[in-house]
Amino acid sequence: MFRRVDLDGFEVEAIGRNVARVSYATSLMKKSVLISTTEHLLSALIGTGIDNAIVELDNLELPILDGSARPFVDAILKSGIRKQRRPRTYLRMRREVEIREGDKFIAVYPADSYSVS
Repeated sequence: MFRRVDLDGFEVEAIGRNVARVSYATSLMKKSVLISTTEHLLSALIGTGIDNAIVELDNLELPILDGSARPFVDAILKSGIRKQRRPRTYLRMRREVEIREGDKFIAVYPADSYSVS
């Protein structure tokens, strides 16, 4: 979840329905409040196994840094990761799902282990 401290702590969840734009950068929006350039931080969070975090910012855009997720990964690893008591919930894919638009597509397939390509 992203929290805009410059807007009285307004929160924008990093969920599909809040995706506003994905052309060159991934932007989230809720009730006209925009959070831009989230893709590198979100990649760092998922890559380090974090699925529950509050990111506070005082601007509409996250810093681009070096243009990769690496600085975010380094900062996450330096600060440490804490396991939480509540068990995770998972989505189980029972059948394949594909969405195509022209020559582009995204798909999810059932598997016994986590894999992204």
